[in-house]
Amino acid sequence: MTPEAQRSTILEACGWMFDGPDDYMHYLSVKRWISPSGQHGLFAPDYPRSFKDLREAEIKFGLHNTDNLELRVKWINSFRMVVSRRCPKNNSGTPIVSDIDLLNASEEERCEALVRAIGKWPKKNLQT
Repeated sequence: MTPEAQRSTILEACGWMFDGPDDYMHYLSVKRWISPSGQHGLFAPDYPRSFKDLREAEIKFGLHNTDNLELRVKWINSFRMVVSRRCPKNNSGTPIVSDIDLLNASEEERCEALVRAIGKWPKKNLQT
């Protein structure tokens, strides 16, 4: 899933609505979005490239409190699976993922883990 597809998926899950490509800036492939409050605007949160925006989405989904334990467990498991791709493996071939690896995760890794946790990742690419 491309970063732009991940961004669109999270925007829709957060209540944003796609308003179509911007006629003036069509050559830049800029998309217009309508915010959850109904405001039309060109600039929507850029989750794969902005830690601040991604953090707000994680808080909106309740991933940083104990109210939604099932979703938090899905998110942490997805997070560990995504981060494990860049971690060294032990003698049995299992990736060694520490909490420090999770803390140092990139925006792209956090974004992918969020999309997987909310169940919007395409099924055919589950292992990639």
